[in-house]
Amino acid sequence: MPTLHTLCDAIHAAASDADRDAVSLAVTDLVEWLHIHPERAAHVDIDVLRAVRSCRDFDSLKKLADTLNGLGHPDPHVRVMLAQGLIDTGAASTAIDILGRIKAAEFGNEVEVETNGLTGRAFKDLYLRLRNKSDRRGSTLINLAIRNYGAAFDKSDETDIWSGENLLALLRRAQEDGVDVDDSSKIDIIAAKISAAIEQTPPQKRDYWQWATSAIVAVSMGNWDEARTALGHALNSKEGVDVFALGGTLRQLQEWWDIKGQRHEGADLIAALQARLLQMPGGDVRLTGTQMQAVREVPKDSFERIFGANGPATRAWMLQFLGAGASVGQITKKLGSGVGTCFVVDGGEFHDSLAGERLILTNDHVVSPNPERYTSNPPLRVNKAQAKFEVFSEENGPCEIAAKEIIWSSGPQDHDACLIRLAAPLPDALPALPIVRYVPVVDPVNNESIYIIGHPGGRSLSYSMQNNELLDHNCHLTSGDVMPCYIHYVTPTEPGSSGSPALNVDLDVIGLHHAGGKYMRKLDGSEDTYPANEAIWIESICRAARRDLEAGRNRYEG
Repeated sequence: MPTLHTLCDAIHAAASDADRDAVSLAVTDLVEWLHIHPERAAHVDIDVLRAVRSCRDFDSLKKLADTLNGLGHPDPHVRVMLAQGLIDTGAASTAIDILGRIKAAEFGNEVEVETNGLTGRAFKDLYLRLRNKSDRRGSTLINLAIRNYGAAFDKSDETDIWSGENLLALLRRAQEDGVDVDDSSKIDIIAAKISAAIEQTPPQKRDYWQWATSAIVAVSMGNWDEARTALGHALNSKEGVDVFALGGTLRQLQEWWDIKGQRHEGADLIAALQARLLQMPGGDVRLTGTQMQAVREVPKDSFERIFGANGPATRAWMLQFLGAGASVGQITKKLGSGVGTCFVVDGGEFHDSLAGERLILTNDHVVSPNPERYTSNPPLRVNKAQAKFEVFSEENGPCEIAAKEIIWSSGPQDHDACLIRLAAPLPDALPALPIVRYVPVVDPVNNESIYIIGHPGGRSLSYSMQNNELLDHNCHLTSGDVMPCYIHYVTPTEPGSSGSPALNVDLDVIGLHHAGGKYMRKLDGSEDTYPANEAIWIESICRAARRDLEAGRNRYEG
């Protein structure tokens, strides 16, 4: 039988692995248990909420905090966390109401600082949503944000600097947007105060947040070399480097310091943060074609200044990753919306007669010769489909080529694969992705990473690498065996990722992503389930296609 202790431990374990699906399930279990045992709600430690927040699962944070609040948990941090969850799920005005009802002064300085800071964050988010920021409402919102962040900064101790960092960003943004604010002349004073607070801690003892804030202070003063040095220390810190922290710094620099595009002085700071995120379990970076180009143009010495000796290797890996992204396309309806993902392959991997011909691979449930066999959400027929690639060229724009014919396919209960020839040759900038045929190694101590590049939700090209851990596989093919084999991994993806390549750390294709869910059947033959995504092993697809094509068949029949 579950207990409060075991349920909370499950949340901590899932959060430490940055496994958002597992966090969501564990929170649901705890919430259901608390409704049966409401008298135990007051005994839930607030650290459980902090663990959920650390992996940026704000829906689960909101759900758990709302339950605890409704069951009368006495700690004001519960309402603070509820407000955090509301802000990060788009309900900033509701969060302001909740924060306003907390009599923060009665609970001590820490709660008062958090309440003021989050209220400032909520007003800041409302300001960002405005189209016309220079009207009266814009002025009111940003001044309220500044006032609340200012109160938090004034009340915080010398080591608590996050509110000052946000205050600095707001004042700078007000200048850029042409909005009059009360404290516009205090930027230098606030920057100096933040720096003095950070300097109270010896350099060797500073954590991620202190170094990251030092970088932002340097940005505010236009000291770019100092910013690079400080960010390098932040990214190599032993404490505090997680997805939540990296995402927060990246958002600050992009949204509030307006560092965008390859020609900006601080483009290398953005690229370094993105590269570090991509290396983190749970990291997720989404880039447009222009942003991809911006990363490619960051010079080698910038990565060296930020990452030190690891700079060249980090830059090389990042460029290789972006290069793989060039060959990942979107399957769209002709003159219509996106329905899935595809990627460029060398036909020779599937049959010798196709060697040197660049084809595309996607799922059968995305494009199929037999859409009528699907009872819901039928795939496109080949004559209705096209592949769209966001190449690294602002001048040329996206490359869109109609699908011509299906060379080979395997249905959804088998390999769920469709190999397609396009109506025109692909540009040289879109090479075939390398395919590797070895069996992935499941190692509980040092597990392999699985990376997904796709078009989730039909949006622009996106890098989805959340919880990128190999879970299991049944890839034990003997020579001549063509049965489908599967790879399971914890990499949460959205609809539209179907047909994405599943890549290893060397960025070679090991599988074709096709499904995922919270209750995926395990591969050990049991009836047990777990939250996972699933790819079909690329070697099993290649073998099946080769056998069928050699026999003159273009469809897998089992």
